[in-house]
Amino acid sequence: DYGRIPLIFIPNHGQFDQRVAYAIQGSDKLIYFTSEGLTFLLTERVQASPANEKRVLREIDPGKSGWQAHHKRWVVKLDFVGARKNVRPESLGQAETIISYFKGRPEEWKAGLQASSKIIYRDLWPGIDLIYYGTVNRMKYDFIVRPGADPMQIKLSYRGAERVTVTQEGRLEVSTPVGAFQDETPVAWQEQDGKRAVVSV
Repeated sequence: DYGRIPLIFIPNHGQFDQRVAYAIQGSDKLIYFTSEGLTFLLTERVQASPANEKRVLREIDPGKSGWQAHHKRWVVKLDFVGARKNVRPESLGQAETIISYFKGRPEEWKAGLQASSKIIYRDLWPGIDLIYYGTVNRMKYDFIVRPGADPMQIKLSYRGAERVTVTQEGRLEVSTPVGAFQDETPVAWQEQDGKRAVVSV
């Protein structure tokens, strides 16, 4: 059941950098959605010596001095190559979740933020929309190509990865010093008479 919980896209109301429109916050990664593309902030937990209790406590509590020393972080950027400028994602479906941030002075608090379960970049390339959605352990994205639009416009580029390769199964694997993540093998279809017809891709 846990794996079916939808992803939560958090809107930016000043709690993130102004370039960020939405964000996903996970246990080992942050994903920021901007008009230029996505930024993945990946975190790898480094094991502390169990004999050193103070060190372990610093790992558990980010507010404690020394916490940064026990984590490795890496940033990967996914760019929308040749896309229209300043296309910010919009909500395409509200989640049942409300997010609040109580940090700093009371006037800096952000309360009652309506999260989304799906976001869309409209007309990112001429005639092509990009939609993000998914579950807590699997983010998906769809390109919606309208009649007459050229899917060859779609170009994505990763920056900050050690390497980007295609696996034997056809998945795209992005490797970094703190681990790897994969894109599933592409699938394409179009609707004909209310049914999905597979298109080679």
